[in-house]
Amino acid sequence: MNEEPPNPSLSEQDYLDTLDIVTRLHQCTQRQDFLNVAEHFIFPLLEVHTATYGWTAPDLRTHSMVNIGPVSIDSETFKELTKYEPLTEMIVSQSRSVLAHHVDLDMEELNIAIQWGMRKFPGYKEFGKTMKGALLAFDRCAPGLGIGFHRHHIEKPIGFREIRLLELLRPHLMHTIKTVTLREELRALKAIVNQLMEIPVPAAILNNDMRLSQGNTLFKDLFPLESGDWLPDDLTQILRKEVEPFSPPFDIDPPKVNVPFYKLPQGECNLNLMTVIGDDPKGSPFWLLRLQPVDGPFFNLNFTMQKVGLTSRETEVAILLKDAIPNEEIAARLFISLNTVKKHIKEIYQKFGVTDRPSLTALLQ
Repeated sequence: MNEEPPNPSLSEQDYLDTLDIVTRLHQCTQRQDFLNVAEHFIFPLLEVHTATYGWTAPDLRTHSMVNIGPVSIDSETFKELTKYEPLTEMIVSQSRSVLAHHVDLDMEELNIAIQWGMRKFPGYKEFGKTMKGALLAFDRCAPGLGIGFHRHHIEKPIGFREIRLLELLRPHLMHTIKTVTLREELRALKAIVNQLMEIPVPAAILNNDMRLSQGNTLFKDLFPLESGDWLPDDLTQILRKEVEPFSPPFDIDPPKVNVPFYKLPQGECNLNLMTVIGDDPKGSPFWLLRLQPVDGPFFNLNFTMQKVGLTSRETEVAILLKDAIPNEEIAARLFISLNTVKKHIKEIYQKFGVTDRPSLTALLQ
């Protein structure tokens, strides 16, 4: 594991570069735009050389895997490798949304995994023989969505700096991948409204001011509204808060970690909101809203933390506590002091009504 000492803060240049990348990400309207931002701006910042991203969304019929950079890996080999790659396996047992070799997985395990992959999958040889580490970011609200950045040739270990930078970029990366992928799919189908209205969960297309444009039958069963009507005030307020981080001026610290929930007579649901760009990229975007049941460990964990009123920073700390990360490493990962970590932990304990880490972990499990 990485023994890198805690660093009190990222450099000012790191923050400026990250904000510049966030701005560029939100200007992407098609895949090539995103590939250019990744290669020319994200790669130098993270000191990586290739990337692979994918999104599988059964209710949108979306299945996409894209390589970025000079060394690529075919989709079938990639799918097989992800079943056995130790870092990918950690997704199931950990609650963090960014994982990395060197920090979360030591070099010996990485080398074993690379050698095994090269023996088993001929298509992995060229990629594997130069791979020296990777960072993986994924969307806990959309388990089929993620991106991996790979470091080739250079032996420099991946550290807490790269992890934190990717944590700051992650919400905007996920948003951009969904935006460009969805636009590709809708353009190919030539039937935006009809396709979206077949989604097997309550779904609606909203104007930029959060008024209803179109809703499927399941959505209209919940909200008997007509096109142009305003959504309920409490729902509109939540959605506007969700849109805010993805509209200029951008803010990156702390990163967005809370999942939006909305209470319906049938129970709590997760609000999944993404941009739908029309034929005119410069025009105001539409938003696709999907209401999904609160189901699965991540949603239950996030719902529990929100019920007791954790702040965004406290939520980050609580997730790391649940994953058994020591206080010193929490400070290093979040680029805050150890005393600040201890203050956050004290607040978290008070809000949950516990006095020690085992009791907190039991509640979060």
